Amino acid sequence: MRFLKNRNKSIAFFLPRFHTNLYGLTEYLLKKKINVKVFSFNKSLIENYKLIKPIKIPEKKIKIFNFTINFFKYLKLLSYLKKKNYNLVIIRLDDFKSYILLPILLRFLKINFFFYTQTDLEYFYNLKNLKYVKYFIFLNFFKTKILTPVFNKKKIKRNKYFLPFPFLIKMKKQKKKQTYYLKILCIAKYQKRKNILLLIRVLKSLDIKFKLIVIGEKTTQNHFYNYNKIKKFLFQEKLTKNVILKYNIKNNNINRFYNWCDFFVLPSTKEPAAISPLEALSFRKPVICSSNNGTKYYINHNINGYIFDDDNYKSLRNYIRKMSLNYKRFQKNLNLIKDNFLNENILNKINNKILKIKI
Repeated sequence: MRFLKNRNKSIAFFLPRFHTNLYGLTEYLLKKKINVKVFSFNKSLIENYKLIKPIKIPEKKIKIFNFTINFFKYLKLLSYLKKKNYNLVIIRLDDFKSYILLPILLRFLKINFFFYTQTDLEYFYNLKNLKYVKYFIFLNFFKTKILTPVFNKKKIKRNKYFLPFPFLIKMKKQKKKQTYYLKILCIAKYQKRKNILLLIRVLKSLDIKFKLIVIGEKTTQNHFYNYNKIKKFLFQEKLTKNVILKYNIKNNNINRFYNWCDFFVLPSTKEPAAISPLEALSFRKPVICSSNNGTKYYINHNINGYIFDDDNYKSLRNYIRKMSLNYKRFQKNLNLIKDNFLNENILNKINNKILKIKI
């Protein structure tokens, strides 16, 4: 057993894509003079790649039953990892189809690794059939550390470390232009499970004046389909002046929209751990999210936001109505969370979670 120290060390991440929620962690590791490399299968148009450029993994696939394996990929990666002599590899747990052999080969090369997931571990134990077997093998056979930003009130016997999402955004007071309508922000991909239409229907049913800005990603055929469906609904219901749809906005241009809004809503279902509600909190904006969202535990219900019943029209409607009356009071309450999630204390915790973790 040994400890991973800061000096002259290197860490490699294996991810479906480099996501905004890892930006703060990456910045912190680089400041600690730790060499960081990210291997990913996809590159998004809207992520922030200012700190690091991911190394794209070639996509040559061989399908065996429900698994996808690329032997050429693994040979290249193993040669690269062995040559660079990485001290630690962190593997995103949520997509094993692409990583099925990686932990086995890393163990063979005696390279330390552990898993990272933004999904509540309870989810993996509720899967059925082959999916359950697949995750059960990896969670039990390797017995390695698991990092997660998701709280879990239920005790699961697992070698788990809670690693909060780090934020480097300063909570400054913004001068806002007073308007006669509520300014609401939603940041979500144009996918059905994001429930953007549900949010619009709820707002339409309420007797309030509002302007909603939706910022989403529109890069796949599915994104285009859902975007056009929402746009059609807006024309049919004569809501084009109340709801503005934006897409593919660079991450470093998002801040002005957080500053603009009165409060933030993410109505999505089946949401592992969305980063956008926490970004909104860091700008002193109250938040509404569903009971299915992994980051709901960062929200103090009825203090700096509301948690509505997942995929429930009446519940969402009730809390948006309440938020329209209470958002100014909630904005004052946001000072209460500064010492818990949104300042340098988070980065000090990371030092204990990763840089000195016993592996």
